[in-house]
Amino acid sequence: MIKERVLDWGGIVLPNLRRTDPGSTDAMHSGAAPLPQRMVRAQANMWWLGVHAGAGETTLAGLAVGTRAADHAWPLRSVSGASHDVTLVARLTEDGIAAAHRAVLEARSEELAGHVRLHGVVLIPEGRESRSAGARLRERRLRTEIPRVWVLPWMEGWQSGQRHFDGKAPAAYRQLCQDLALDLRSAA
Repeated sequence: MIKERVLDWGGIVLPNLRRTDPGSTDAMHSGAAPLPQRMVRAQANMWWLGVHAGAGETTLAGLAVGTRAADHAWPLRSVSGASHDVTLVARLTEDGIAAAHRAVLEARSEELAGHVRLHGVVLIPEGRESRSAGARLRERRLRTEIPRVWVLPWMEGWQSGQRHFDGKAPAAYRQLCQDLALDLRSAA
């Protein structure tokens, strides 16, 4: 079922954005448990919420100033009236994109309303190989659900613990931080 309504995605108001009903029986939305929720007192300019293990949320938190990894759980407000800025993180695989899609739908729930402001989804490849046809299809479907999806390039050496840029950060990382009004850490 498709609904027409005005959606506010982290300050970007998109009138008449078509969205799928969270009750849809689509395979991308079914079969997985919702992400856990946790009360947090800590503040962050942005919470990176990895929607599955190994998504890359810790890596992004180490790269952008004032950001935190959400440890795979929705950060709930501990103060009335405050909400947390959240960006979802997933691997650029069929399963990773499906998990991100489910999390986008969860973010729309009344249970999370007032707790989080969802800014978009960051997709990070698992390696140099190109994405499968299934992953490309799921990515296109995800983009119909949320207007901001960033695809970051594979960074050689990051799997072995290197968590900085050698020289200038790639354009996709600079654009992500610019779009979210964040600063990249220096490599020092």
